[in-house]
Amino acid sequence: MSEFPTKTYTVASTGHTYDYIRIQASAPSKSTIAFFHGFPAVASGWRHQIKHFVDQGYGIIAPNALGYGGSSKPESPSEYRSRLAIAAFAEILDHENIDTCHGVGHDFGCLFLSRLYNYHPKRLLSLTFISVPYNAPGVPFDLEAVNQLTKKMIGFEKFGYIQFLITDRAPGLIEQHLASFQSLAYHKDVITKADNFYPPGKLEAWLEADRNDHNVLTNSEESAAWYDAFSKGGFRGPLNWYHGMSGNINQEEEKADLASGKMISKINVPVLVVDAKPDKSSIPGFMEGSTKQYAEQVTVKTVETQGHYPHITSKEEVNQAIGDLISGVDS
Repeated sequence: MSEFPTKTYTVASTGHTYDYIRIQASAPSKSTIAFFHGFPAVASGWRHQIKHFVDQGYGIIAPNALGYGGSSKPESPSEYRSRLAIAAFAEILDHENIDTCHGVGHDFGCLFLSRLYNYHPKRLLSLTFISVPYNAPGVPFDLEAVNQLTKKMIGFEKFGYIQFLITDRAPGLIEQHLASFQSLAYHKDVITKADNFYPPGKLEAWLEADRNDHNVLTNSEESAAWYDAFSKGGFRGPLNWYHGMSGNINQEEEKADLASGKMISKINVPVLVVDAKPDKSSIPGFMEGSTKQYAEQVTVKTVETQGHYPHITSKEEVNQAIGDLISGVDS
C-alpha cells in the first residue's frame, strides 16, 4: 500500500490506465507540482519532495509512467510514444482540474517533462530538470555515436548499459536478480556504479554474478517500496521506453508536429537545472549546456553530494532550490 493517497484513471485516448499520487493543495494560494520519475524508479520515489511540499501547502500529482507501478503495461514499444504519453497525462490533468502546474523531472522523467512542455507550454509554470537536461524534440538518438563521444570525454562509454537494456534477455535477468540490480542502480559509492553500471557488458556481468554488497543510498523504507513495486510489475514495461528511444520511434511524429506548430522547442518559462558534484561518470557541462541553448531563464544548482540521485542524497538542498523557483514564479 502506498504511503500517499493514490488514484487511477483510464484515459480515453489510449485506453491505458494510470495510477498516480494525488494530493490537493491545502492552501488556496499554493499551486500544484507535477513530479515525473525516471528509471528505475516509481512515483513514490519522490517521497522526500512530496512530504516537504505537502507540508508547505502545495498540491501534488505524481504519476507512475506507462509500464511502471499500477499503470498499464502494454507489450509493444509503439504504445510508449511520447505523443501518446503526453496526451494521456493532459487528460489526467483535465480530470483532476489542474489547469497549470510546476513540473519536476528526474532521469527519464526529464524527457517526459520536456515533451509535456513542448506540447502544452501554457500548462507549465516552471520546469526543474534533475540529473538529466532538457531534451529537445525531433532530434535523433544515435547510441553508438553518443557512446563514442562519452568515451572521448570521460574515458568510457557511459551509455553502454542501454545496449543491454534493449536486449530480449534484459527484463528476465533483472527480475531474476532484483536485489542485485537495486544494489548497483542505487549504489552509494559513485565509483562502484561508474565502473559496473554504465560501461558495455558491466551491468549484465554484475547481475549474472548476483553481486550485492548492500551499500545502497536509499533507506530501508525506500528500498522495500522499490523492491515491492518491481517484484510485482517487472521490467518489460519500463524497458520499452529504452526500446522506443534507441529506435527513434518519436522522431518523425515530432518533426511533423514541430512543422505544423503542434509543439515548440524553445522554453519560455523559468528553468531550474539540478546537478550533483562531478564524479567519474559526469559529463562536463552536459546539464547546463544542453538546457541553456533552448531557455533564457535558467538557474543552475549544484548540490554537495555526488551521484545520479540528488533529490535523495541532497534532498534538503533540492527541496530548497525547487521551492525558491516556485515561490519566485507564484509571487
